[in-house]
Amino acid sequence: ADAGSAVQPGRGAPADALSLSDFERQYRIPGIPLVLRGGTADAGAAFRSLASLDELAGTHGSSEVTLSSANSVSHGRRSATLSAYLESWRHSSNSDTEWATRASSDLWYLFSSEPSLAPLLGKFRLSPHATVGSSPSPP
Repeated sequence: ADAGSAVQPGRGAPADALSLSDFERQYRIPGIPLVLRGGTADAGAAFRSLASLDELAGTHGSSEVTLSSANSVSHGRRSATLSAYLESWRHSSNSDTEWATRASSDLWYLFSSEPSLAPLLGKFRLSPHATVGSSPSPP
């Protein structure tokens, strides 16, 4: 695609209108900010469908996961199936005020480093234009 006509200063560009090499040369290397629209739309939609509560319960529900207390110093960690954790979260999220009034010892969190979820997290794809963790050298 012709990037020149699709890229408008101050308005960004559709991700598919700018090749990776043009992006590198015109924006990343000189350090010029650019908002790319739709760069993860397809991959994001696919991942969101895999990560819905119902899909997680159906595909990974029997996986044992480790939960950490909001106050892990005194309450530590505990194991549960992912289905049990999701059900407790779904039940507790019915009331915004319920979370605010619960003791920290009653709140349990699942972290993304959970090994049983690695196959799922491996399906998340960044746009090829993403330059997370890299910084261009000045020209």
